Amino acid sequence: MPKRTYVWRDGKIVELVREEPKARLQIIEDIKPYRNMYDFTMINSRREHREFLKRGDGKQSFVEVGSDTSRIRESNQRKESQIQAQPDPHVRFSWIDPER
Repeated sequence: MPKRTYVWRDGKIVELVREEPKARLQIIEDIKPYRNMYDFTMINSRREHREFLKRGDGKQSFVEVGSDTSRIRESNQRKESQIQAQPDPHVRFSWIDPER
């Protein structure tokens, strides 16, 4: 049995009928123009932004920070494995004999 809610309206108790939200059109504002940090040209729209990221510098495409966490995770895992494989020469271990 569904839970019902009642409200006080015009001196009477009436059942509150909740309607499903209707689908609405959502318009997202375009990005504000900005100067890219690679060659300092102006980027005026989302399309230009996507093209700039794909085009890159000719050798590789650019990646937005925070937009592709899989590459960041892979990079961090590689760094962690390199750190584990190479011992720090400044750290010295000495064993304490519990018998002494």
